[in-house]
Amino acid sequence: MGSRHSGVWLWTCLLFVLASPCNCTAQNYDGRWLGGYETSLPAPYGGNKTLFEQGATFSVPEFRSMYFSRTMACLTNAADSPMVYTNGIYVANLVNDTMLNGAGLNPSIFTDQTYGLYTANSHIILPWPNAPDSFALFHMATDGVNTASTFISQHLYMSVVDMALDGGLGGLASKNQILAIGEFCTGGVSAVKHANGRDWWVLFHRCTSDEFVKFLLTPDGLAGPYYQQIGMQRIGSVPSGVFSPDGSHFAYLDAFSDLDVFDYDRCTGELNGLRHAAIDSSQYAAFAAYSPSGRFLYVTWVDRIYQYDTQAADLQDSRVTVAVWDSTYDPVPPFALLFMNMCLAPDGKIYVSTGNGSRFLHIIDQPDSLGLACNVQLHAHSRQTYTDNSIPYRPNYHLGPLAGSLCDTLGLAISELTHPPAIVAYPNPNSGTFVLRYPAHAEVGELKVFDLNGRCVLSERIPQWSSLGQFEIEHAPSGIYECRITWTSHTWGIRLVLLK
Repeated sequence: MGSRHSGVWLWTCLLFVLASPCNCTAQNYDGRWLGGYETSLPAPYGGNKTLFEQGATFSVPEFRSMYFSRTMACLTNAADSPMVYTNGIYVANLVNDTMLNGAGLNPSIFTDQTYGLYTANSHIILPWPNAPDSFALFHMATDGVNTASTFISQHLYMSVVDMALDGGLGGLASKNQILAIGEFCTGGVSAVKHANGRDWWVLFHRCTSDEFVKFLLTPDGLAGPYYQQIGMQRIGSVPSGVFSPDGSHFAYLDAFSDLDVFDYDRCTGELNGLRHAAIDSSQYAAFAAYSPSGRFLYVTWVDRIYQYDTQAADLQDSRVTVAVWDSTYDPVPPFALLFMNMCLAPDGKIYVSTGNGSRFLHIIDQPDSLGLACNVQLHAHSRQTYTDNSIPYRPNYHLGPLAGSLCDTLGLAISELTHPPAIVAYPNPNSGTFVLRYPAHAEVGELKVFDLNGRCVLSERIPQWSSLGQFEIEHAPSGIYECRITWTSHTWGIRLVLLK
């Protein structure tokens, strides 16, 4: 076939491809991470946003009046725009203005300020079960110092966001509702779906104690508190608590009492099967994140990153150092690009902040690989403006019922099938590099791309619980290709056009 006729044929096929119907994926809730300082400051200060969309994962500057420190919670809408977010001082809306009744969050001498709170993993926004326009914000602030000279939170709070208020921009229907009074660790608040796939368990921890404080968010309101004494006594003021993506395991650690790993019963909310690992260091803070499969647990220890294999017979002996600080600063000393809080992102990678107000994030590129094969890429992601460690705590919003359990009584579909079975490719057409957005699944998927002759030109692994991936087809000519992603017994596809 001549080149002219080939071009006409290709464009005819292209029009057919682009005219084909395409459904969008369901609510993502995690399409933006926000950071940076307020915008009146000159570049490279100002706000930024990290996006998980057309260009895969990238960050851009953003005009915003909110100043973020280590506290950041954000929930995005179906268009991946932030509809409610907070720095611990106030709550903002879709148009970056203070949300109705959103001022005065966390009443404390530590929140009477312009800047954001300095406490990581202290705020979580959760969808209210069976109420699509309502969200629960669980939060805390530093309230003082106890007799052990440890910073503490004296109140656990919940605020309720109603998106129907203020003409659809949302407002706080209730604010700073006190859930409990006492001495609590500042940070480490964690959440996971109940085994029924609808409700949410929310965990806090008492300070100078081995006691967890738990609540259950249901359509009828908040049940609890419930208490459980297990694990180490926590005296640190900067703890980290994180669930595995499938909700079956929970890790809790701080710099003083080291690492506890538990089995977790999503029906009863009970922790059991405790394993402990000492982290021999005098550093002041530690944070953790699970790999997509839940097998590997990563812990930052200021100047290094450890990997633990949770399937190993001895958790302590499984520890491998997968990254060490490389003496880099941004821009100059003393602003070292160290390792601090971290989060598993929608692209199946773990992003790690630097412990200082830098412009960069580290990336654990293959977190489900053993040892150095996890490929830690130091300061590999630029957030464009200086950012003070504002990485969110990200519960698994896609997690559904625990099939076959006594608590799977609501008749809900398995989580990954509650989303429309759609795959979106962009840009389409493209020159060989493209992004796929797809529903999150509990198991590993496989991407295969075929040409019109049925020859496979690309085969890639799709991480568990990811919803975004960037791919590249090398040495393939212009033409139409078929992308297929298979999860267990389900295969979904989309046509792709290469124009080189």
